[in-house]
Amino acid sequence: MIFSDRCWVLHPHFWVLVLNVLLAWPDTCFRAEEAIHPRTKQLLAFVPPIFNDDDISPKEAELVRICKENKAVGRKVLAYTVYTGKRDTTTRLKTLLQAAGLKVAVLRASVSTDSREDWIMDQVDRGIDVLVCNPELVKTGLDLLDFPLHPHFWVDHLLSSVGLQCLYGPTSIAAFLAHWPETTREGVLSRL
Repeated sequence: MIFSDRCWVLHPHFWVLVLNVLLAWPDTCFRAEEAIHPRTKQLLAFVPPIFNDDDISPKEAELVRICKENKAVGRKVLAYTVYTGKRDTTTRLKTLLQAAGLKVAVLRASVSTDSREDWIMDQVDRGIDVLVCNPELVKTGLDLLDFPLHPHFWVDHLLSSVGLQCLYGPTSIAAFLAHWPETTREGVLSRL
């Protein structure tokens, strides 16, 4: 990777762009990733996908395994992913989980805030095994006790499940963070 604009490389916005790409890459490496200069629109860096549509990453395989194990004992899973916009991972996760024989729903921002709890309960009544969503959509005021397992793909939202555990006391809510070793994300986690 060659950066011809030395001034731009030293600019803080450049490093924010690079950091966002590095943090997203472990969860979105099934599609090409590119870093575009925000002003000139020049391509600064390009990385091809590691996995194609038919491949499953080790992290995704672990989510499938966990969801199948929980289905076998009658527990529903609320799987959090923060990439729901430009780098959407919800559709891919739904496809992979359905291919494994799980019934999956994806909560999207298009479901109004006032309707979300009813929408989730409707999905539970329909017999879903897994609900996939961005944690921002369910962070306050929703009854999520039907989902005793909360796998997280990014650390800032792990704390919300820990809060649920404290709020509901003896109700068992298991929360954990899945991440790739030897990545920028692991470096961030090691400093928390």
